[in-house]
Amino acid sequence: MKKKLDSLQALRALACLVVFADHSGLNCAVAAAVGVFFMLSGFTLTYSGYDKADVAALRGMDCLKYAVKRISKLYTLYLLCSLPVLLLELFTLMKAYSPQAALLLVKKMVASVFLVQSWVPNSEYAMAFNGVA
Repeated sequence: MKKKLDSLQALRALACLVVFADHSGLNCAVAAAVGVFFMLSGFTLTYSGYDKADVAALRGMDCLKYAVKRISKLYTLYLLCSLPVLLLELFTLMKAYSPQAALLLVKKMVASVFLVQSWVPNSEYAMAFNGVA
């Protein structure tokens, strides 16, 4: 049986709280916390992914299956978290409808679904729906 990484998960949760506090407007040491969070997240995900696998016998398809499984979980969560913002945008659009605003909303939605909203900096949909993503 594999050893649990509770102490690393606790440190990861603490780093996540620091980042959350910074995004909430509190001034925290966020640069170090982001680095710690990503480093520990990558380590714990890799550690859990190689649960019973012999690293020497690991094939490329196994790695690809693992990546697809992880990405599909995260992408589904991303879409679910973007849905309330989309509903708020639609509600706002219904209050003051204009064809330009409707077109901008469609552009925002398409860019966000394909996760390319940040590829066009300084545009009106660069930080659409879920700017952190």
